Amino acid sequence: MRINRRGALKFLGGSVALAGASGILPLRAALAEARRGGTLRVSVQNHPNDLSPFNTLNNTGFLIAELLYVGLTRIDHKLQAAPDLAQSWEANDKATEFTFHLRPDAKFQSGAQVTAADVKASIDAMLDPKTGSGSRSSIGPISDMEVVDDLTIKIRTSSPYADLPIAIGDMRMKIVSAKVLKEQGVKGLYKDADACGPFKLGKVDIESKLQFLPNENYWDKSFPYVDALELRYYPDLNSEALAFQNGEVDAMLETDNATFTVLKQTPHIVPRRQTTARFYSLTMRFDREPLNDIRVRQALRYTLDRQAMVDIVLDGYGRVAYDNILSDDYPYYYQPEKPTRDIEKAKALLKEAGHENGVSFTIFTADRPIGRMKVALAIQEMAKPAGFNIEVRRLPYDEYLSKVWKKETAYVASWGMKSTMDGYYTSLMTSDAPWADTGWNNKEFDDLVAEEQRTLDPEKRRELFRKLQELTNRDVPYIIPFYQDYLAANWDYVNDYEMHPLQYTHRLERAWLSENAPKR
Repeated sequence: MRINRRGALKFLGGSVALAGASGILPLRAALAEARRGGTLRVSVQNHPNDLSPFNTLNNTGFLIAELLYVGLTRIDHKLQAAPDLAQSWEANDKATEFTFHLRPDAKFQSGAQVTAADVKASIDAMLDPKTGSGSRSSIGPISDMEVVDDLTIKIRTSSPYADLPIAIGDMRMKIVSAKVLKEQGVKGLYKDADACGPFKLGKVDIESKLQFLPNENYWDKSFPYVDALELRYYPDLNSEALAFQNGEVDAMLETDNATFTVLKQTPHIVPRRQTTARFYSLTMRFDREPLNDIRVRQALRYTLDRQAMVDIVLDGYGRVAYDNILSDDYPYYYQPEKPTRDIEKAKALLKEAGHENGVSFTIFTADRPIGRMKVALAIQEMAKPAGFNIEVRRLPYDEYLSKVWKKETAYVASWGMKSTMDGYYTSLMTSDAPWADTGWNNKEFDDLVAEEQRTLDPEKRRELFRKLQELTNRDVPYIIPFYQDYLAANWDYVNDYEMHPLQYTHRLERAWLSENAPKR
């Protein structure tokens, strides 16, 4: 039985506006030649908390880090490691030592060459507990480094880690000046950003905007195209959207579903849409009744109309998922099963589990983001015909974290996208994962994760990730009904910046303005 959109809306009191997917892909001004010059104005919703790339906490900070600095590697659109400062690299057979070879033409804006010593100093700063970086544990189990010469560095890991070249492309892991770090420490980066990226810092009005100018010493002389770039801050989405519609800014790098629906109907505004692996999950504890019974978890997954949930929660701006923590954005994605709504099958599983007369439990949710509550209510209503009697309780976010997360029987969590497939497993699903929240504790799964970490051969890794995804599909630690799209918009005279599954990469040095752009 499929729930139609009208029926789906009834779950939420008819308050959700639905909009079909627009299918918009990243721009390419296919036949036009890029023009140089002009000022590109981009709106953002958050002030940067820190101009040190290591300590930034929001997407504005990630964008600034990308403008001013480069990484040892960057993560490409296929979520693979691509050259940045490092032109090439190789690993030993055990995946415990990686040798990176640097570009010889990379310079800071001061004119000093970017060397392996700067790379080592930057990674040391990232790993220093005193720095307090949110990515300290994300860049791999690095044990030591060796500066071989100015253009070569060896990085060793305490355990095999085939994903190191991807992990080290983390949004905070940028290469900064060893001289600045030595003389001023990490805090010195706030006032002395000796940039090695495509831009350098211009005028600063910390309350309203930041200006960036082309870095004359950036190695790729093709970029940037614009004469100046401005980041403008707005206190809320409404004021940001109004400024964009009034032409005060040229691009909004992120918007919500409702605003996107309005913008895509506005002449000369180009809506931008990118698939991601962001998701809400119904987390189910393996040590709490009744969800400790695999048949109950399996029954619940067969009650869901997943496309209706995309429509209800995301206004259509997403794609169906089948309880896989990995999406098809990742290179080793594998979906063993695509469960669809089957109430009779769900009833049979509940009967087999001893719940012929129904089963009851509570789903907890935080009060933000609002999508959590929508997911919980949709599951509550869709599961009723099979015999699930679900209560939904919403708590303030802080209370949810302290009393519900990793404790209660079932709750709706919200997760962003990780740069590596392994990152999901080691942060959430292995027995020793710091955020393990289901109590699954599966030794076979743990052993497979350890094996994929030490395996370099792509086809062998593919097979290992297939087995891992088969295990998660069998045991259903999470119900994940969909993956969310990333939405943005720009005026039609803005060309060729990037939208990326990880959201924090935009490559604004490649953006250019058509002849009909406002003259500033």
